[in-house]
Amino acid sequence: MEVLLVLQPDRTVRHLKLEPNTHTEVVSRFQQWGKEFLEGRRRVGYTPAYQPEADEVLALSGYDPPPALLACSKAVPNSVGAVTAKSLGESPPSALVMVVTGAKPRFLFQSITARNRLDPKGGLLFGNGQFQLNKEAVLLLGHKIDAIIEAGTLLLKSEHTVRHFLDMEKYFAAATDATLDTFFGQAQFMVSDMVAVKAIANSVHRRKLQWIIDRGDVPSPKALQAAAKKHLALKLTIKDKALVVPTNASEFRQFVGLLNHDYVQSVVDEAARFVASSKRPLTGGEA
Repeated sequence: MEVLLVLQPDRTVRHLKLEPNTHTEVVSRFQQWGKEFLEGRRRVGYTPAYQPEADEVLALSGYDPPPALLACSKAVPNSVGAVTAKSLGESPPSALVMVVTGAKPRFLFQSITARNRLDPKGGLLFGNGQFQLNKEAVLLLGHKIDAIIEAGTLLLKSEHTVRHFLDMEKYFAAATDATLDTFFGQAQFMVSDMVAVKAIANSVHRRKLQWIIDRGDVPSPKALQAAAKKHLALKLTIKDKALVVPTNASEFRQFVGLLNHDYVQSVVDEAARFVASSKRPLTGGEA
């Protein structure tokens, strides 16, 4: 059985009740969009900020739907209110969701933005041979879906779009001051002025540092020093076997970039090097 819901910005849901023929048509569209979303595309592991190719779909394992959606995985509870013209105007939803209910539920999402809504008297509707202003709020369907959750895996193509209606914040966590204290307090680093480091570590640096910490693959001081000298003309100092963390803003940015593998070299032209803000690790079959 398929049920249609709207997901609110606070991750609560409302039941989208449709007349039978409309329900059948909308369900059919979602099924077709779901097929098109996956057809001919290979699944690649989700990496924050990676922009998938046209023939790829990102797969994030271990992702659970919002609790309010899970509660509708077998049937819509009586406690879930219905979408009304009033609720649509007062509390605009962030996504339209089709739930394929059952023991292994499937959730298909279509993002809803201001472009998908018409407030009363916000558009011209044709009827009886002429146009007239709409009297009630209108919800416009899109032409595709933006994400699927099935078997504990979130499938997506654009994290920017999906963050509009699903919680992705834990994958964009930023290192706190306490985290920086712990990370740079390791034996391989030496910090002359932690206050200065915290001051120049902006939100982008902190997110990258959190990714680095989560990966746990920090290069050795000598490897960092050699790479900085060879590829960036950046002088990094090693003292008592520890790498001295730069406190100059520009040097710190490059240093964090080195830690995060932001600088890549062409595999066909070793002289060609690039800054990569969107990347995905190669698998064995691709290398």
